[in-house]
Amino acid sequence: MRLKLFRRRPAEEPITIVATYPFSRRTAQMLLLSDGRVRWTCDCDTAVRSTRRNLPPWCKHIEKASAKRSVERLFGETRVLRLPRH
Repeated sequence: MRLKLFRRRPAEEPITIVATYPFSRRTAQMLLLSDGRVRWTCDCDTAVRSTRRNLPPWCKHIEKASAKRSVERLFGETRVLRLPRH
């Protein structure tokens, strides 16, 4: 059986910052790359460590930001109202 090895795509520079989601101490951003793909970035230590290992950046801030983005797209709103906690 022959194995297929995939080449990693070269790192591409972002064209546009699509959205920025600030949290208490961190900021997650959604970037649009030159080939039309989307990449999420965060300034926390976990995301920085994963990029040093040639992995896509991922952390809880990116998860929260992508969830907010999904809700915004679902309802067609740019702002999501928070309900009071009980």
